[in-house]
Amino acid sequence: MGTQQTHPVDALLHTENLPTIWCPGCGIGIVVNTFIQTLKRMKIKKDKIVIISSGLSCTGKISHHLSLKNIIVEKPFDEAKKFKEKNPQSKVIVFFSDSDLMVSSIDGLLDVCDKGTDICAIYINSFVCSTLFFHKKFTDFNFSRKDRKFEPKAVFNLPHLLKNHGASYIARWTPLHCRRLSYSIKEGILKPGFSFIEVISPCLMYYASRGCEGNNIDRMGNYLKNATIENGHPVENLYTEEMEHIIIGKFLDRA
Repeated sequence: MGTQQTHPVDALLHTENLPTIWCPGCGIGIVVNTFIQTLKRMKIKKDKIVIISSGLSCTGKISHHLSLKNIIVEKPFDEAKKFKEKNPQSKVIVFFSDSDLMVSSIDGLLDVCDKGTDICAIYINSFVCSTLFFHKKFTDFNFSRKDRKFEPKAVFNLPHLLKNHGASYIARWTPLHCRRLSYSIKEGILKPGFSFIEVISPCLMYYASRGCEGNNIDRMGNYLKNATIENGHPVENLYTEEMEHIIIGKFLDRA
């Protein structure tokens, strides 16, 4: 009988929960792999890391597969702020998606950014909200429960919004650019203050709704063909509705 094979990152995973629920070709799996590979290279002790999420949507299932301290709550950013205040030495990472913005509002995100809370927020931009806007289902939806006014679609240029609210670090990548994403995750975790990393990863249903399902290699080809790395690009011009031109890079790194 052969010995059981193990992987170097098994210690960071709930291997009993594998395989994942994510569709083949979904960018979430690439983000999770990049994240755990980055943590392993950083050699941060497991007990110093906490993952906070709402448990909503496919992004919310990330915590089910990570063998790290996980907190699943309705309002992840509110909880992240409280946890960081009580545990200042911990590295707090919040995974979130469009579902969180639709269900829990954007207020918690803006509040922790305003206060410069030392957390790293990783946003999987699945294009769900953009697809709803495209079909004119959500054009009048108010993403803020407070007295904040957003122009239609403006909320989806989160790099611009969060820079105006005092973020310390802002970057955007695609699943194809996983090496650069890894560098940003490391920088975001180590950077004091609020760090924001966006990953452009349209849900496969988005492709289906646009009649361009394709296969995995086609999607990676789109990222390669349509993404332009422009570090320091003005965040005011980063709104992405279509896959025709995606500006990616590190846009903000305050001293």
